[in-house]
Amino acid sequence: ENLTFIYGWVSVGVLGLVVLTFLQRAFRNIQDVFSASYKPAGDIQGESFSEVEAISSYIPQVLSDHFTHPLIAVDIDHIDESIFDWTDPTRSHSYYDMTRDAEQLMKGSEDVCHNAFAQIRHWPPGGTDVEEGEKSTKSALRKSKDINKSGINVSWS
Repeated sequence: ENLTFIYGWVSVGVLGLVVLTFLQRAFRNIQDVFSASYKPAGDIQGESFSEVEAISSYIPQVLSDHFTHPLIAVDIDHIDESIFDWTDPTRSHSYYDMTRDAEQLMKGSEDVCHNAFAQIRHWPPGGTDVEEGEKSTKSALRKSKDINKSGINVSWS
């Protein structure tokens, strides 16, 4: 009778240790999910990303056999040209902007043209806030439609 009594309490003790070990591991796993575990490797170089000379950004482009440079598939009116990884010595990047061609082809359906292309934004460090009149995401072509009312012989450069 004493032996069964001792065996019962030892079994309860072992079962308690197993349950506590399981709960501790479960708590640690849950804690690992919600706590930061990133440890940076290396030192601060003292140069910000915008100061790197070889900087390049992802800008959706379409290669064409008919153009010397890729066609740009986003509105680039509010983008600094320094983020492009290519330059054309004779024409500006806006010459390759397909949103301008789409506006001319759609004959002023600016909502269709605006929604058909991706949006891109660039906020250079130390840049000024956008002024009240410039908050529109519409291109310069759409803003200046009244300059060329006929829509004929429009040249972009």
